[in-house]
Amino acid sequence: MSSPQPPGNGDTGPDRRQFLTGRTTDDHESVRTPPPRPEPLFSFSANAMGSRFQILCSRDAQRQLAPRVSEGFELLAELEQQMSFYRHDSEISQINRLAFEKPVPVEPRLLGLLQRAIELSTGTFGAFDITTARVNRLWKTARCEGRVPDAGEILEAIEGSGSNRLAIDERHSTIAFAHRRLQIDLGGIGKGYALDRLTELLTRSGAKDFLVHGGQSSVVARGLRGVNLNDSATAGIPWRIGISHPLKLATRLAELNLENQCAGTSGSGRQSFIHGGRRLGHVIDPRTGWPADHWLSVTVLADDATTADVLATALFVMNRDEFHKFIQKNTGIGIIALRYGKTEGDLVAEVANIARERVAWLDSRVNVVAAVSAGKAGTR
Repeated sequence: MSSPQPPGNGDTGPDRRQFLTGRTTDDHESVRTPPPRPEPLFSFSANAMGSRFQILCSRDAQRQLAPRVSEGFELLAELEQQMSFYRHDSEISQINRLAFEKPVPVEPRLLGLLQRAIELSTGTFGAFDITTARVNRLWKTARCEGRVPDAGEILEAIEGSGSNRLAIDERHSTIAFAHRRLQIDLGGIGKGYALDRLTELLTRSGAKDFLVHGGQSSVVARGLRGVNLNDSATAGIPWRIGISHPLKLATRLAELNLENQCAGTSGSGRQSFIHGGRRLGHVIDPRTGWPADHWLSVTVLADDATTADVLATALFVMNRDEFHKFIQKNTGIGIIALRYGKTEGDLVAEVANIARERVAWLDSRVNVVAAVSAGKAGTR
C-alpha cells in the first residue's frame, strides 16, 4: 500500500487505459467564469488480480478512509485467493476439480456471484459466460505461439461449456457441473465484484466522496470530487474519467462525468494481433469460440461495478443486432460503443442512456450517434 500523496496533481500518472483524468470538462471550452478548481487528491494503492487498485479522495475523505484502507486491501487479497483460476488452492479451482463428481460447498457470497453470472449470461444472449475457461486458455496459448487455433481445437475447447450446465443449490449453498469438461473462470466478472466489495467496506468508514478503480478499466465513483472553496461555493464536481482511443490508447477521445455510478470498459487495443488481414483481440465470443470483432471498445455505466464489467464485455461481444436489442430492453444502462467510421481514421460512437452534457468529446473526427432510434437515450 502506498502512502497518501501530498497535495498536488495526484490524480494523473501512468495507467493501463489512461482512464482517469484531472482535466475538467470546461478545459476546452471558452467560458467567462473559470470552473471550480478541483482539490488535490490523496491516493492509496495496491496490486491485486493482475491490476493496480487505487483509491482517490480529498483530504477530508482521506482522514475517514485511512483506517479502513489496509483492511480493504487485505480483502482484495482474500478475494483473489478465492476466485483465481490460476491458483491450485483457490475455491474456484476446487470447484473446477470436484463439481462434476459431486455438489461442492461454496461460500455464500461467492455463490451469489455465480448466480449473478448465470443471470447476466441469460440476459446477454449468452454473450457473457463464465464457463469458457478452456477456449480462453486455448487462444492465450495460441497467441503466445503466434498462430490461430484451428476449428477442431476450438470446437473441442468449447465442448460442454454453457452456464445452463451449472446447477446451483441455494438452500445447501452448493454447485454442481452437468458436464465433465466445464470449467469456471471469473476473469470477466471478478474484478468488478472485488471493487463492489471494496467500496462496500470503505463506505462503512463514513466517507461519501471517493473514487476507486482497478487497472483503470473498472471504476467506482462515489459522491463528488471536492473543489477549492476559496474559488467557488460549489460543494463539489462530478468525478471525471477519460475514454481512450481504442487503437491509440495514449490519445483521449472523451471525458465523462460520474457521480454515484460505476464504469467498465472492454476492448482489445493492447491485446490483439493481425492474422490473414483480420485483427484478432483477446475477448472471445463464448458462443463461437472466436475473438469478437464487431466493436473497437465498449464503455458501460451501471449502478454497480460487477454489472458494468460484465456488460462491457458482453456488449463488446454482441453483433450490431444483439447490441441494439439489448439497449432497447435495458434503458437504465449507459453505453458508449466505438466502431470504425466510413473514412479511414474516423470513428463512430454509438451512445445510449447518457445525457449529452455528461460527455465532452475531444476529437472532432468522432461521429457521435444515438444507439437507439426511439430518441429516449441520454436521460441519465
